[in-house]
Amino acid sequence: MTSRELSRCCMTLATYGHRTEAATPSGFSSEGEKPVSETPSPILLSIDTGIVEQHKCSAQNDPLPQMDAIHMAAVQPLAGKTVLLVEDQTLIALDTENMLRDLGATEVATFANTQQALAWLADGAPAVAVLDYKLGVETSLSVAEALVARSIPFVFTSGYGEIEILSDRLHDARVVQKPYTPENLERALRTCLG
Repeated sequence: MTSRELSRCCMTLATYGHRTEAATPSGFSSEGEKPVSETPSPILLSIDTGIVEQHKCSAQNDPLPQMDAIHMAAVQPLAGKTVLLVEDQTLIALDTENMLRDLGATEVATFANTQQALAWLADGAPAVAVLDYKLGVETSLSVAEALVARSIPFVFTSGYGEIEILSDRLHDARVVQKPYTPENLERALRTCLG
């Protein structure tokens, strides 16, 4: 089950309780007996396939249950990982960064051109990379070659349909067509991570 499917099946949200009695200007209920609290109490609502549960929780404590590493990896394939993102379009880069963080990435190193990405790779060690194939007048093939040399998995993204990869070492690379959805990107990343 993907993280998006999980979020559709079980939506958990934190919200604040609401007043059950009408407030009056004096701060008392309409019956005049009980003061109405101006500070709502934190409440956790879990909506799971139509069953609604309500749990009071402390504002100081994290109300959401902690997942163990195995379940976290199943829901978030990039949990705890650093991802290299090479994308020259700012809005697409920001959107993709958010997608990668939603998939669990703890760090997303984003660059708009191959020179910056290659300079970062000299010391950086990503677990996986997402490379926009066409970066203005250049391609990200040099970054892909550097990743292959270090056995780092990656996916290409492209808004130009079929892309021609000249290197024999890259002919099996996964390509995600733009515009891509979080599900398409997640599927490609899960495949390349094995």
